[in-house]
Amino acid sequence: MDYYKKWVEQDVKYIITDQEKKSFEELRTDDERESFIEQFWRRRDPDLRTAINEYRDEHFRRIAYANENFKSGVAGWLTDRGRIYIMHGPPTSKKTHQGGHYRREPWEGGGFTAAFPFEVWRYDYIEGIGGEVEIEFVDPTMTGEFRLARNPDEKDALMHVGGVGGMTLAELSGSMDRGDRIRNQIVADPIQPMYGTLRMQDLPFQRMQRIFQLSRPAEIKFKDLQRVVTSKVYFDQIPVKSAIHHIRLTEKEMLVPITVRIEDRHLQFKEHSGAHKATVDIYGAVTSLQGRVVYEFDDTVSTYLPNFDDLARQQSVYQKKFSLAPGLYKVELVVRDANNEQMGMTTQRISLGRSNSERLLTSAVFLARRIESATDPELVAEPFVMGHFKVVPRVDRRYRSGEPLIVYFEVYNFGLDGSTGEPDLKVDYQVRHRAGKSQVGTERVKGSTFRLRDRVIVANALQLEDLGPGEYKLEITISDAILDHSATCSTTFELSSLETDLARTP
Repeated sequence: MDYYKKWVEQDVKYIITDQEKKSFEELRTDDERESFIEQFWRRRDPDLRTAINEYRDEHFRRIAYANENFKSGVAGWLTDRGRIYIMHGPPTSKKTHQGGHYRREPWEGGGFTAAFPFEVWRYDYIEGIGGEVEIEFVDPTMTGEFRLARNPDEKDALMHVGGVGGMTLAELSGSMDRGDRIRNQIVADPIQPMYGTLRMQDLPFQRMQRIFQLSRPAEIKFKDLQRVVTSKVYFDQIPVKSAIHHIRLTEKEMLVPITVRIEDRHLQFKEHSGAHKATVDIYGAVTSLQGRVVYEFDDTVSTYLPNFDDLARQQSVYQKKFSLAPGLYKVELVVRDANNEQMGMTTQRISLGRSNSERLLTSAVFLARRIESATDPELVAEPFVMGHFKVVPRVDRRYRSGEPLIVYFEVYNFGLDGSTGEPDLKVDYQVRHRAGKSQVGTERVKGSTFRLRDRVIVANALQLEDLGPGEYKLEITISDAILDHSATCSTTFELSSLETDLARTP
């Protein structure tokens, strides 16, 4: 079988979404397919800092386990148990019955019967389904191929055998017959079940819904917002600002945080538990130069406002992180106020340069509202967490005159002193205005104070007391005294007077 055909029809058959499969099948070159596969796994990587993709490794481990433990007349990964195991992992607990004499549970009608071999898997929680999920598999052919049971009586070997054997308690009492039990599998009444103490989760439609949910990969929830992007209809009812940064994960991939800011005065708040609450739906799509969607996401976020007097000064900030290979991309974001259906949209382009391990390199420059120590550096997937720091970007890059300019960036491919094993870097800051330039300061980074493995973290607050209102460009030059290399990075910002800020606030 063709490698790419096998990849989509076997390797990721149970976890690829319909939209992803459609996009993959429309690709025409092997380079495009390879790029798609890389992005497919990258979107699912739970820890982008590590060189391995834990999700991908776990996925193929599950396939190997299914092939080893669930094989019968077909490969283990093709069986119902194999599919559920690959999609949702090992159950929290499992009950196995080898077949033969069986005493039914009360919700199955009670009484004794002969049963086919069966297993009951229980999960504490499955995303998109809920808690306490029970899944039953039955082997009615006695071949070892356990099938996902659609109703509790599939394991009853005497269900379709005449005589008095295998009756439920209700059938023994004469209050119902076996025909009633068969009809009950189709039209069970949740208020007055025809037999036993039937659980709500065992009703036919509940079971079918659960089976459908168990078989469905995660999909985008806000299809209407997705259509806004694909149809190129733009909204500006809610002003939206966004900032896109990047830091290096490996030479072949970048971590890209997108930060979205909405001023609360543009949202509708409703009273909720003594406070006022606004809810915003967010959809984002990242497309390549060829117009192919390489990443998309959606989310719902809420903000609370204790006092309406503060509304004009408050803003809500949201951040989403994902990884991308070097290249040029377009990022489109749509937001919707869930209380009044008003929308806003913003579009940005991002260029991610290819890493060169032989040159001194830097990340993007973050201009921050604040930088503080992260409570748990391992939570890199959490918003604003960058290793040992929590960096909240200043999305509009606007500061008041006299306010410190808070800067964060990372340096890569630096040299290490042969005797101390530490870097020796010099950082120069220059601020340029239309009228010229102003030297802000020089910082010496020597030692391991801000060094984390393969990178040096630079976090600083630059004092700008002598600069008046206006638009500026910050240029940063990093010099490596050990390798005699240098690198530059830059960003723009605006200084405004207090009077200007007040004039902009209604």
